[in-house]
Amino acid sequence: MPEDIIIGIDNADVPLYEKLKKEVLLFGDQGNTELLMFAIGYGYKHNKPLPLRAKYSGFTRTKYLKPDDLALLKALALQVGGIETLKDQSRMVEIAEKYAHGGIQLLMQEIGSSSLDSFEIDFELSLSQHYDTITNVQNS
Repeated sequence: MPEDIIIGIDNADVPLYEKLKKEVLLFGDQGNTELLMFAIGYGYKHNKPLPLRAKYSGFTRTKYLKPDDLALLKALALQVGGIETLKDQSRMVEIAEKYAHGGIQLLMQEIGSSSLDSFEIDFELSLSQHYDTITNVQNS
């Protein structure tokens, strides 16, 4: 992505990301970009894009994304908006922001409805099952 674009989050989500860093051991040492990418993936997994109501534009920038992160943003844009979306970097970022907003909202609901220990155990189990599924498909 040659152009450096600000990636924002909803203003209401700022304290949610901070809470995630402080209270969930899995996310404690993650930066904004890593947390955002996780929220995007979580929102996509649960098909939960939500429009931002009021954008906080200082969260991260495309220049901080790793090549794998950029590939995921492009894949998401292609899946959601079609091939023409790949030509419009602002639109790609807008799609990602919506999935991040939905993802962080859903994630915090799930954390709030269980104890943190229970959430982390369930989450680790889910990751293990996804890993097993991926490796079984690759080995077939």
